[in-house]
Amino acid sequence: HVICALSGGVDSAVAATLVHKAIGDRLHCCFVDNGLLRYKEQERVMTMFKEHLHLPVTCIDDSERLLGKLKGVTDPEKKRKTIGAAFIEVFKEYKQTVENKTGV
Repeated sequence: HVICALSGGVDSAVAATLVHKAIGDRLHCCFVDNGLLRYKEQERVMTMFKEHLHLPVTCIDDSERLLGKLKGVTDPEKKRKTIGAAFIEVFKEYKQTVENKTGV
C-alpha cells in the first residue's frame, strides 16, 4: 500500500496517476484543505482527481486546526514551519487511518 499526498498541482497528480496504474487500489491519496486555498479550489481539485483522473482520494479539511495554529504568527519563517509541521501531522493521522483500514 502507498500513501500519496496530493497538492493539486501537476507533479503530484502525474505521480499519483502513474502509481495508480501500477498498483491500483493499493494507492491511497490524500488532499489537505489547509484553509489557505483559493476560492473553490478544494472542489475543483477533488473533481479533477475523482472524476477526470479516477484517483482514490480522500479530502481532509484541516483548515480550522491550521488556521488556529497560525493565529498571531507574523514571522514568515515561523509560518512556513508551522504549516509544514501541520501537514506532517495530517499525513501521520491519515497513515494511521489507512493502516487501520487495510490491516497493513
